Amino acid sequence: ILKLTSENKDFSYLQNSFNHLSNLIGNPVINKNIKTHEPLLKEYIKDFESVLDTVKNMEHNDAKEIELISQISALSQPIVQGEPANIDVESLNRLKSIIIEINAMHAEEIKEYMGKVRETFNNARQVIFVIFAASILGTVFIGYNEARLIIRPINKLRIGTRKVAEGDLEHRIDIHTADEFQHLAADFNNMAEKLHDRTIKLEKLTKEFEKLSISDELTGLFNYRHFYNVVKSELERAKRYKTIFSIFILDIDNFKHYNDKYGHLGGDKLLKMLGRFLRKNTRSADVVCRYGGEEFAIMLPETDKNHTVILADKIRQLIQIHKFIYEKSQPLGNITVSIGVSSYPADATKINELIERADKALYRAKSEGKNRVCGPVAS
Repeated sequence: ILKLTSENKDFSYLQNSFNHLSNLIGNPVINKNIKTHEPLLKEYIKDFESVLDTVKNMEHNDAKEIELISQISALSQPIVQGEPANIDVESLNRLKSIIIEINAMHAEEIKEYMGKVRETFNNARQVIFVIFAASILGTVFIGYNEARLIIRPINKLRIGTRKVAEGDLEHRIDIHTADEFQHLAADFNNMAEKLHDRTIKLEKLTKEFEKLSISDELTGLFNYRHFYNVVKSELERAKRYKTIFSIFILDIDNFKHYNDKYGHLGGDKLLKMLGRFLRKNTRSADVVCRYGGEEFAIMLPETDKNHTVILADKIRQLIQIHKFIYEKSQPLGNITVSIGVSSYPADATKINELIERADKALYRAKSEGKNRVCGPVAS
């Protein structure tokens, strides 16, 4: 049972490792920018390969289990060889199905052996009762030594296995019997230590991946997808609690002229500087995002349209007087921005309409001479 339980942990970990890898490979956002996320992909592949090797090196007696492991090894070759793009969706699904099947087989095998052990211990108790009737002293002596030498170590191993299975990866088994039980406990503790370290590492990588998925790589601000989700959540909250909020979209005036003169590297420097400036000059509750290209977007909770226009114009003025790199070469003599504002529920009650009205207000600010703040035109 201990052997099967130990193997079952490895098979469960194989399934978890494959799920992380499968989710990463199947993410369309990651596939579009695979070079950026290559370190995380390699780490997941390395982890999957390691646990797969552990499973393959186990002693397997069941023919079906051997066949399933062989299929897992064959199907996962493109992944292990660092070519996950070569594995199709059907093969991924087949691989997932086989891993789930072999985990189910182990769970059933453990359940079967547990039943046999219960039956064995019931028979053992009957034998002990007969011995007790024959010789109280002998039974006490045997019972004491059995408890000390066998039952107690087994109970400690059972308790330790259950705690680790329940997620307590810091639990360690303390056995000092100078026999196979002590060796088994040492192996168990070593396994738990490695599992604990690997779990912490994977949790850290997962958090980094989640952060990357909502961040703009250049400026470090939130990206458009996160902005859209934040506005969507705020809209639902505003409808539920009858509150208000606003957004504004900000665009750098004459950015093409700046890019043409100083190249994309110069343009990237300006975008980074403006990103830091906006983060520094907005409230802690405001959500600042890079909307795309030279556009930025800000969501202001609990803020009406009039107040938003005032805040947006204040930021516009601060940008105009702020010292940005190469700004004197711009047509207006400084780095300036145009801003479009819209508010819920004053301007729109649906998320796409709200963003669209802010966009149209931004284009109106551009068409009216730039370096200004505009709200939606009343319909």
